Amino acid sequence: MSYAIPAFTDRKTTHCNAVCSQLGQCNHRCIDCDKAIRKGGRSSNLCRFLHFRRIKQDKDGKIVPVGFLNADVATKTDLAPYTHQLRNKVDNETARYILSHVLPAFCDIVEDERESSQLGSGAVAWKRFVDGARELCDVCATTIFNFHWFCESCGFVVCPDCWKSKAHCQCAEGTKGKTSHLKGWSSQCRNPHVNHLAESLRTAQIFPKTVLIDMDREVRRIRRRLSISTKTPCICEAAERASPAAMPTRDGSPVTAGADDDDREVPQLNLPMPASVPLAYAEFPVLPVDVPHRWLCEGRLLVLENSAHPNNLVAFQHCWLLGQPVMVAKVNEQLSPNLWTPEAFGRQFGSETADMVDCRIGALIKGVRVGQFWDGFDLVSVRLRDMYGEPMLLKLKDWPTGDDFSEIMPDRFKDLMESLPLRDYTQRNGRLNLAARLPDVLGKPDMGPKMYNAYGSAAYPSEGTTNLHLDMSDAVNVLVYVGTPYSDDEDEARRCEEEMIAAQAAIDECDSLTRKRMKEDSSCKTGALWHVYAAEDADKIRHLLRTVAEEEGREIEDRHDPIHDQIFYLDTTLRKRLLTEYGVKGWAILQCLGDAVFIPAGAPHQVRNLHSCIKIAEDFVSPEHLVHCVKLTNEFRKLPETHANHEDKLQAKNIIFHSVKDAVGALRSAED
Repeated sequence: MSYAIPAFTDRKTTHCNAVCSQLGQCNHRCIDCDKAIRKGGRSSNLCRFLHFRRIKQDKDGKIVPVGFLNADVATKTDLAPYTHQLRNKVDNETARYILSHVLPAFCDIVEDERESSQLGSGAVAWKRFVDGARELCDVCATTIFNFHWFCESCGFVVCPDCWKSKAHCQCAEGTKGKTSHLKGWSSQCRNPHVNHLAESLRTAQIFPKTVLIDMDREVRRIRRRLSISTKTPCICEAAERASPAAMPTRDGSPVTAGADDDDREVPQLNLPMPASVPLAYAEFPVLPVDVPHRWLCEGRLLVLENSAHPNNLVAFQHCWLLGQPVMVAKVNEQLSPNLWTPEAFGRQFGSETADMVDCRIGALIKGVRVGQFWDGFDLVSVRLRDMYGEPMLLKLKDWPTGDDFSEIMPDRFKDLMESLPLRDYTQRNGRLNLAARLPDVLGKPDMGPKMYNAYGSAAYPSEGTTNLHLDMSDAVNVLVYVGTPYSDDEDEARRCEEEMIAAQAAIDECDSLTRKRMKEDSSCKTGALWHVYAAEDADKIRHLLRTVAEEEGREIEDRHDPIHDQIFYLDTTLRKRLLTEYGVKGWAILQCLGDAVFIPAGAPHQVRNLHSCIKIAEDFVSPEHLVHCVKLTNEFRKLPETHANHEDKLQAKNIIFHSVKDAVGALRSAED
């Protein structure tokens, strides 16, 4: 793409719509444009200085840079994504509910931004948002929310956390002239006359004008006016009570704190708050509504038995608020079964190639024809063999790859989305799916659906199909097909029978309520065994895994994490140690055909397929667990640059801001 530079009427006229190749001075090329030009091309379409760096024509007619924009020049068009509800407006009840859960995180962000605004020195530049371009820190790959630092010569960008770490290291060294070591920090600019010391970088903001502070002021006014309290303590609420006069009303007059402030209740969607956390461990908790359900995992796992029942939402939130997983049964009754069979996938995609993993040894096998995987899904005798002639326990890795699932498999996408339960959360535009609040211009994260296809491994109780890990967002995982192994070879047929016996043994180890379900419901076709743990127990699990690694002489490298690395499967022995040594008891969830398992953000979990399974998952961001999304963003940024989870793909802070913006907009409209 080429950009035309408007005519300069005189040498005082400046513009900001030129890419680096249109400037003659090579020392002012940004990192991305320099890479493109060195490869023989033109400037990058996402030039870091486009619509940001001001240029003018000098006396010799050359185009030269003369500085950067400041926030005061922002137009109504620039303000629109940060001030207007673009679509999918929320109702008042939902708006109150969202604010009651998201406000503490929003207030933390505002406080962090206030602190960042005091760092550095000199005038603050304004980085105008470029449609479709996501600003990332060049050091930790975290999404840049607002304040950040950049090199005026090459566009090198760092987030506040990395800038503060660098400045602290330089201060500790006792000299500003010495470059400190910070992993991923490019100390030398491509301009040989510039070094990337912390004090050499210039402060910039992304939000135009005072949008963030204005929103914070409006949030405080709305919350006080409508008596919206929060589920968890909020730093700005405490500040307001200490200084009520600082809270403006819409017309600018002060509000005085009332005597009944402490009596405010957290808004619910016509749902009373759960009495206490111990409710999660009662034998048979009482739900606030009448809905077909049962309890598994010793009365700690709610199973909703009618996926379309109108009272499901209230019952679901009763447990979801406590950070518990939830299961919805018989979702397959809403699906078109012929779309989800191995034969159907083999016919349509059999000629494609994909990478696969042998789950027994963790080996990656590249470029396998997809049809070979599907042919052996149930029929063991045609499966690929390892070097010892044994059938491999294959898992399709990251398939289908490439474009949006909805474009690759439109019929299946439509079938799935029309069948998913709890649509307020699981639909892409669900009113309680906060990922839907992100404007299109920000480049939305990939929330799925994603497929998980793997053979059964019942005969290998210490090997997981998916090792212990946790995800930044919430997810629902639906088991859409279960394959029963068979073989036309006599010896292998005997081993298939042994696998069936091993699968039954795994069922027998489950709690009594799960075993009772299997006996009472003949439609339950066993697929996979999940182990899920509360997000709050992640650090205890890490401690156990590091201890085990040390005992086994295994090294966990610097900046790595035993959960994020997905290198452990908690077998029976480790699960017992976790309970006896740390008091951590998770949920052992037996997923049958049609079961949809809801996993909260930040909850460590692992999966072992007892039989061959086709599962499909959709991610979402719920108000209740957004705090874990922010926490994990901070954890992931500390991982090595090559780690699969290093990059901030969710944009948690952007989701928080736009969720609050839309909720406040809805409540403000109701005032008019």
